[in-house]
Amino acid sequence: MKFSVIVPVYNVERYLAKCLDSILTQSYDDYEIIVVNDGSPDNSQAIIDEYAAKYPEKIKAFKKENGGLSDARNFGIERASGDYLLFVDSDDYMAQNALKDIGREIDIHRPDVIGFEAVTVNEEGLRTGLWSRPVALSVTGEEAIIALVEHKESFEPAWSFAYRRSYWCEKGFEFMKGIYHEDFALMPLVILKAERVSLIKLEAYYYVSNDSSITRTQTEERRRKLAYDLLKGYDFLVQEFYKASVKNCYAGRLYLAYAANSVISRLKSLDGQLKKDYKKEIIKRGVSKNIIDDTLKRKIRKIIIRLKNGI
Repeated sequence: MKFSVIVPVYNVERYLAKCLDSILTQSYDDYEIIVVNDGSPDNSQAIIDEYAAKYPEKIKAFKKENGGLSDARNFGIERASGDYLLFVDSDDYMAQNALKDIGREIDIHRPDVIGFEAVTVNEEGLRTGLWSRPVALSVTGEEAIIALVEHKESFEPAWSFAYRRSYWCEKGFEFMKGIYHEDFALMPLVILKAERVSLIKLEAYYYVSNDSSITRTQTEERRRKLAYDLLKGYDFLVQEFYKASVKNCYAGRLYLAYAANSVISRLKSLDGQLKKDYKKEIIKRGVSKNIIDDTLKRKIRKIIIRLKNGI
């Protein structure tokens, strides 16, 4: 089987049918759908039951106690049998030819990781933006990191890549449980360690920006957790980097710079005591030393960032 599409489910009864339909109506047939109900309290299970009964040859449905998105994804991976893993959040959906077009590139280059583009849409389905990709076919993971970071766009959403399952399991990758920014805490490492990566210009995924998104429902407690979970992800990425054997020094510097800049940029959305506390954590870790400064322009940028943020 070519693909295992893992769909974690929690409080998405408004969106779940559209998500599942977008996979079931693909123009490519060699896939399974792993649906993981992560203890959802709404009517999602009834929808899952209906679809599982109608498409028993395609849908493997599971129900577990609530453990969060990371735990649901890890649970799904353990039960997948496809050659490649994809993650689809249950309030998003896929383009009709996504699996066929991704599969074509896989057949040509057999990458460990293949990255594609995602269209951002509102709840009415109107296009609001694009998570774009540079083009890089059959390159090393280190070369892919260079291409992605120099593209100057966030690249860590787990749903914007497909992964060779044997590679994922061989490296023992897992999403960090109980945190926000779980994709940031893993995806750069998954890419860096890959022997072969392909990045393609393909609008394969639709990311729905809805009213219940994290960024729109922030309490002070959640803002603090979001900030400190980002630091947890940073700590893990740096720790794992120094365990890895990175051959391309420039790729290594960009990897660390991406992690550092992601952490520092969070300061813009903080204020008051939380901002002071977070800044102390950045200084304690020496995060700013990982801002790349190999050219005059970058040296000046680094100085400005440190002065502006007091780090």
